[in-house]
Amino acid sequence: FDELDFYKLFEESLEDVNYNEYNQALSGVQEKISASMISFPINQAQKDKFYILKLNPKDKPRLVENEHLSLKLAKKCGLSVSTTKIINDKKGQRGLLVERFDRFIVTQSDTESTSICMHHQEDACQFLDRYPADKYRISFTDVLQGIAQYTTAPKIEILKAIQLYAYSYLIGNGDLHAKNISIQTLSASGRTVLSPCYDLITTYIYKDYKMALKVNGRDDNIRRKDFVTLGASFSVPEKSISSMLDKLITLCEKHHPILFAVMNAKQQTLWTKMFNKRLIDLKA
Repeated sequence: FDELDFYKLFEESLEDVNYNEYNQALSGVQEKISASMISFPINQAQKDKFYILKLNPKDKPRLVENEHLSLKLAKKCGLSVSTTKIINDKKGQRGLLVERFDRFIVTQSDTESTSICMHHQEDACQFLDRYPADKYRISFTDVLQGIAQYTTAPKIEILKAIQLYAYSYLIGNGDLHAKNISIQTLSASGRTVLSPCYDLITTYIYKDYKMALKVNGRDDNIRRKDFVTLGASFSVPEKSISSMLDKLITLCEKHHPILFAVMNAKQQTLWTKMFNKRLIDLKA
């Protein structure tokens, strides 16, 4: 990668692609903050691995680092996340290398030939049979209803989805819309599960103060009882919701300072005030 120019590589990748179709097809393209992030698939950079490369927009020079650290914190907090790595090109420009979790290599034992296969994956707009433009119009309850209908173990996957929402609420990720939550059917087992988390960004520091998906008609001031009630409507025990939230709060309180690396002093003050308030929301 240190022999490439990432932005030139991006321009070359568009030569044979309809950009509008590409934008609609690639998860993570949004009308909010991350809409400005440049994102495109690249040739495999390592055996049996497939990647998407994300680049910073000119007006937000640390956006890819923001996503990398938001995903890193999510993993520390117990969420399953996409694997990412910060890389540099020959000009010292930074990019985020995202390992795709919807593709894998199969080797035929008799011929040793290989083929590229995919886990069947659909985001919430797809499995709810809604247009991509509806991704901000869908409620979180709608998403959970789809997860309950199509996954193999609905209570487990709904709990994981609520964990994702609660984490996004804590870190100020206002870009958690319906195309940023997906389910996938694993080819080996045939099980349909919530996909690893992706496109997590702390957008609050860019003055994006509201959640994209509403809970009980609200996009802010969401409390523990809202998640308990939401879980109960899908037969997820209150004990399971409370245990998950307690663990999430403890780990997020412990590890959240890693996000400060992408914030200036003013943003740190703004974010910390939000974080402390939302901690109280989820503890109450």
